[in-house]
Amino acid sequence: MSYINFCSVNYTKKQVIQEVKKILLIPNLHTEIRKYNKLSQNGKNNYFKKIKKQAYKKWHSDVRTTTNPKAELYSKCVFEALDIFKIIAGNPEYFTEPINENINISKEETNTQNISISEMQEKLRNAIDKILSQAKKTKEKVLLDKETLYRDIIIEEQENKIWEAPICAMFLYGIILLIFIKNNPTPEFKILFTEYFLIFLLSICFLGLIPFSRYWLFSKIPYGESIVFPILFIGTLILEKIWGLLDTATKNASEAKDGLILLLCLLPFCIIAFLFNIFLFLFGLLMLSFYQIALSIVGDKRFKSITKEQIFYDGVADWYIYEILSKAENKLTDQEKQIIKFFFIYYS
Repeated sequence: MSYINFCSVNYTKKQVIQEVKKILLIPNLHTEIRKYNKLSQNGKNNYFKKIKKQAYKKWHSDVRTTTNPKAELYSKCVFEALDIFKIIAGNPEYFTEPINENINISKEETNTQNISISEMQEKLRNAIDKILSQAKKTKEKVLLDKETLYRDIIIEEQENKIWEAPICAMFLYGIILLIFIKNNPTPEFKILFTEYFLIFLLSICFLGLIPFSRYWLFSKIPYGESIVFPILFIGTLILEKIWGLLDTATKNASEAKDGLILLLCLLPFCIIAFLFNIFLFLFGLLMLSFYQIALSIVGDKRFKSITKEQIFYDGVADWYIYEILSKAENKLTDQEKQIIKFFFIYYS
């Protein structure tokens, strides 16, 4: 089995993929790779920036809030994980094991002693079609991705306090809706349309609170993620800006000589902000309880595994044969050199 040096540690390919999933916070890596490859170049750039930002926020020592014992290690591996993501995106076959049985060279190697690996590669490339027609061809279903434990996703949502964004956005849209209803008891069509639109936004925020919603719901709705996340992000951002302006105005009023009247005017808004923060804290405790219940229920259940049919020639994946024949000799592993010798001895 070949090993890959990742973050100064030798891992198997499957172990590397699991580490990349954790570092980039992408539980369903295979699904995300497929979505990524369907995007335009501009879309790919934006997506890559997004996963880079979320990984940086999770693990980097300057911004992270996690107490994960691996945080220090993972913070040093974010860029390597991003490189692996791009490698896999360019070669989805990376998910498969390239060899499904041991290569055993039983013939004498005396005839190959005076032939370099690069010469063998060239001869094999020139006769590749003939060689593959003679080799033993098999088709097997291989596991691309065992998918993620429900438990891992629950822990991720719990650590990232994923419920805060929907609650903040819901609070903002709810306040705006109440203002519209109160000021317009008999609304015109435009006002009515705005109210229905706000109700739609509130519904999206509510769905965003449901555990796993971004996996089992939004991922199945066309452009679901493109609709949902901007709604939550914009609502949360506006509310944060309002709280920031309120805090600044309160400080300026308290420092001003005649700021008492302004403070009294701002008092209702300060009370609302205070009560909302208390509600958010209590709601967080409630969600933590729900997550603990969910953890006890899901156990070791996983999302459905993803498989595909892979073609092997004498136990070596077809794509892997072409890959090692095009590699520079100084970049080949000992196993890859052994495979080249195997095909050269038997078929050249």
